[in-house]
Amino acid sequence: MTTHSTPLSLSDIREYEKLDGLRLQGMFKAERDCKKIKLGRLRWSPKLQEARDKVKYYRLSISRFKVRKVGARVLVRIQQRCNFNIPITLMEAHGLLSQALSEYATIKLQHSQLRATYLGDLAIACANNGDSSKA
Repeated sequence: MTTHSTPLSLSDIREYEKLDGLRLQGMFKAERDCKKIKLGRLRWSPKLQEARDKVKYYRLSISRFKVRKVGARVLVRIQQRCNFNIPITLMEAHGLLSQALSEYATIKLQHSQLRATYLGDLAIACANNGDSSKA
């Protein structure tokens, strides 16, 4: 590791402070604009995933109604996962989104119980199929 034995000149100090300011601005912009991934708080279960898919479908449908870039294939895939087959209007999508969000909030509170029930059902199904090593 090397160190400077001579003090920095006034122009060097200004340049260093300017570069440091740009570095800080970049860090703040990245912190503000980059996607924050929040995983691991909720224990996964099929019912929780279904509720998430409904919210995602309605949000994407609203975005598509507002002529934003949402691929039809993405919507169709989520629509098939949720077993939706009725086309909706923009106003219906808004109403269904608020309903799906409230449903998701109630299911989210029960995520631990839903996961335990899912694992229990999965173990019983494996045992009934004769595969007791997975159960």
